[in-house]
Amino acid sequence: MPDHVAAIVLAAGVGRRMEAGQPKQFLLLNDRPLFTYALEFFLGMAQVHQICLVLNAEAMAGDAPMLARDLAADYSKPLSIVEGGARRQDSVLAGLKALPSDTEIVLVHDSARPFPPYDAVLQSIEEAQANGGAILASPVHDTVKMANGDGRIQQTLNRELLWLAQTPQTFRYPDLLEAMQTIDREGLDITDEAMAFERLGREVHIVRSTPENLKVTIPEDLPRAEAIIRRRNQENLP
Repeated sequence: MPDHVAAIVLAAGVGRRMEAGQPKQFLLLNDRPLFTYALEFFLGMAQVHQICLVLNAEAMAGDAPMLARDLAADYSKPLSIVEGGARRQDSVLAGLKALPSDTEIVLVHDSARPFPPYDAVLQSIEEAQANGGAILASPVHDTVKMANGDGRIQQTLNRELLWLAQTPQTFRYPDLLEAMQTIDREGLDITDEAMAFERLGREVHIVRSTPENLKVTIPEDLPRAEAIIRRRNQENLP
């Protein structure tokens, strides 16, 4: 295992699809703000040595930093809190710049995914150390059609080769910093960190995820997350 692994927990998004009047990461899940689940996961993971929580400007002025620091007080692990930007990539770059220069591996995780799978996350660290980059992903089970702008099918894609990207996305720290700075300098828009890594011609490997690594995106996702908590409580799982 690397000597210095850091996790960036992204909680700076707007979450318009939730239609909840506030960013989804601050909605209550079982009487706790959603973002605290992912934060506590990495605080409690022995293989991760440092955490950076990225918040938007409004959250920085609210209760979220205090809640995060109170949670971190139960763990002997450094926590930094920084303000993110307008886009995901801006927030990731802000988090990367806040980490120590001797960071070896960095995980980037969406705070709207409250239940990262421990074994898969551990494997992603090992893959990133060996190969440069890794992402959690789930295989596509449905038949996938590619259509044009008029909704006419152009091609049926081979689902055996298709994966749905998730987080955390895990990379060698210097390489991801270089990739994100390159994207920023070139004025490009990306949807995840792997895209920036791929543009530099670096390898990104897939680590198979689990169904519990859901992303709370729309209102129907909250009952699903609550059901996972109930099951874990019944089975005495962390």
